[in-house]
Amino acid sequence: MIEVIQGPQSDWFTQEGLDTFYGCSYSVSTSSDRMGYRLAGSPVASSRGADLLSEGMVSGSIQVPANGQPIVMMADCGTTGGYPKIANVITADLPVLAQIAPRTGLIRFKTTTVEEAQSRYRRMLKDIDDGIEKVEDDSNFAQ
Repeated sequence: MIEVIQGPQSDWFTQEGLDTFYGCSYSVSTSSDRMGYRLAGSPVASSRGADLLSEGMVSGSIQVPANGQPIVMMADCGTTGGYPKIANVITADLPVLAQIAPRTGLIRFKTTTVEEAQSRYRRMLKDIDDGIEKVEDDSNFAQ
């Protein structure tokens, strides 16, 4: 499960579209790259269309174009986009998502709170720091 925070245009999607997004599995399409992961699966239905004046976005933003197939913005994403954003992948789950190669696994999304996302991010940083300290203290590496 990849945790997400509701996006700024989540109200642009029908209840059926939201149920599809959170209830179905997606695979990473072969047309994905470092800019964005194009997902393949059940299309997400919109109630207001897919055209939006360009606005800012960040890594992890999940846009839904007219074909209903979500696109997750990754490491080399642009700074603006013109499709509605249904959700945003939390920072702690972006490295997990980045490891999924096209057509090798299924992705499902689950909502979380900003507070829980911040807590997961702090835990991730602590785990990284603890791992670095362990390697630095390991006599096999300290030569």
